[in-house]
Amino acid sequence: MKKNINLITFDLNKDINFKKYNKTKNILIGDWCNLKKNYYIQNKIANLDFYNLNNIRQRTNDANEIENLYKSLLIIITKNFNLLHKQNFTTRSWEIIVGRWLHTLICDIYARWQIISKLKKNYKLSIFYKLNLKDDIFIPENTVHYRMMPRAYHQYYSHFLFSKIIEFMKLNKKKTISINCNLTQVKKELEKSKEEEFVYGMFSKSLSKNIFLYKSSLDRKIALSLFKKYLFINYPFKKKIYKLTNKKNITLRNKLHKKLISEKKNNNILKNFILEILHLTIPKSFLENFFKIKKISNNMQWPTNPNYILTSYGHYNDEIFKSYCAQKRMSGTKIYVFQHGAGGIFDDGDFFGLRIDLNCADRILSWGKNIKENSKPFFYTKKILSEKTFNFNKDNKILFL
Repeated sequence: MKKNINLITFDLNKDINFKKYNKTKNILIGDWCNLKKNYYIQNKIANLDFYNLNNIRQRTNDANEIENLYKSLLIIITKNFNLLHKQNFTTRSWEIIVGRWLHTLICDIYARWQIISKLKKNYKLSIFYKLNLKDDIFIPENTVHYRMMPRAYHQYYSHFLFSKIIEFMKLNKKKTISINCNLTQVKKELEKSKEEEFVYGMFSKSLSKNIFLYKSSLDRKIALSLFKKYLFINYPFKKKIYKLTNKKNITLRNKLHKKLISEKKNNNILKNFILEILHLTIPKSFLENFFKIKKISNNMQWPTNPNYILTSYGHYNDEIFKSYCAQKRMSGTKIYVFQHGAGGIFDDGDFFGLRIDLNCADRILSWGKNIKENSKPFFYTKKILSEKTFNFNKDNKILFL
C-alpha cells in the first residue's frame, strides 16, 4: 500500500510563511530543501532519495534519452524560431545560439521528471505545497541567467519546474496549498542569478587566412606563436556590457506557445511537457532581444569574412558572439574550439558535459590524445603554473587554492 505524503519542493527559508503547515507527513523532495548553515546537522524533516549515481547502466540510458530529446527539440525550435523571426538559419546555426541553454534545460527537467515519476510509483500525494508566484518571474534574460537560476540556494526555479510537472501529471488532485512568501525578497534573490557576459571588439589583421581568435584562454606565448605562424594578429579592445531590454513580450511568447504545443505527439509524454512550458523558459536573448543582439553582432569590430573563428568559451554564454558565429557559419566560416575544461571527451554520450562543442564546431582541439568524432588531439593551451608560483611548505599535507 502506498504511503500518503505532503510534499515540499522549495527551500524552507525565512521569506516563506510555512510555520503553520508543519505536519508529521511532510516530506522534502530532497535534502536541499532544508539545508542548515552546517550541512552535517541532520534535517528534522525526512527527504526522498531516489537517484543512484553509481548505476552506470541507468546513467547511460538517461544520457541517451536526454540526447534524443535534445535533437528532436532542436529541430522543432529551428523551424519555429525561423518562422517567428522570419529567418532562414540552419539547425547548426540555431544550435550555436540556443544549444547550451536547451541542453541544460532538458537535463534540469529530466532529473525532476524522474524524481516525480518515482514518487508517483511509490507514494500518494495528499498535499502539495505550492509557492504563490507568477510564472513569468522565471523567464531568464540569457543563457547564463538560465544556467544559474536552477542552481541557486533558494531553489525557487527548481520548485517552479516541480510544480509544473506535478500539475502536468495531475498528481495534485487531492489538495494544493498555496504558500505566501515575501515576493519582493524572492525577486531580489532571482535577480542575483542574473549575469551579463562581457564582449569586446578586436583589431584584426591578416596576411594569409583571415583568422579571428576570441575568448580563447590561450597562454600568451601560444597566442603569439599562432600569430607568427599563420601571419595574423588580433588585439582586443576594451570590454563592454550591452544593456538589453528587460521587458517581457507575453504576446510574442503566447504566439510561440501555440506553435510549440501543435508539435505534441502522443508517444513522448516528457517531450510534450517540455513543449508545454518552453515559452516560459526561453531566454529573452532568443526572443525579445534577438534582433537587437543580431544588430550589435553585425556592428562589432570583428572580421567581416573570417575563414576561421577560434574560441575556447565564447560560444557558451556570449549571446552577441554566438549570433555572429551562427551567421558566419552559413557563409562558410569554419569554427574551431579549443577544449576549455573537463567535458566533451568522456563517457555517457557527454550527457551534460560540453557536447555543444562537438555539435557546433567544425573541429575540437582537445587536450592530450583523446579522439572523438570531430576532435583532434592537441595540447594543453592554458598557462601552466610552476610549483614555484605557490608559496607553501611541502611538509604540509593540504594546499588551499
